[in-house]
Amino acid sequence: MRKTNGGRIIIPVIVFPDRSILVEPTNYELTKKMDALLGEADFQE
Repeated sequence: MRKTNGGRIIIPVIVFPDRSILVEPTNYELTKKMDALLGEADFQE
């Protein structure tokens, strides 16, 4: 986790198949990333 997150210990750290990461993502940020990887999803907050 430290290597992926620049030495910081913050969770969750999500690593995606495209090697991008999200650190403590909001539901919106995670949904947008999943949309980019898998296609549009219906986001409701």
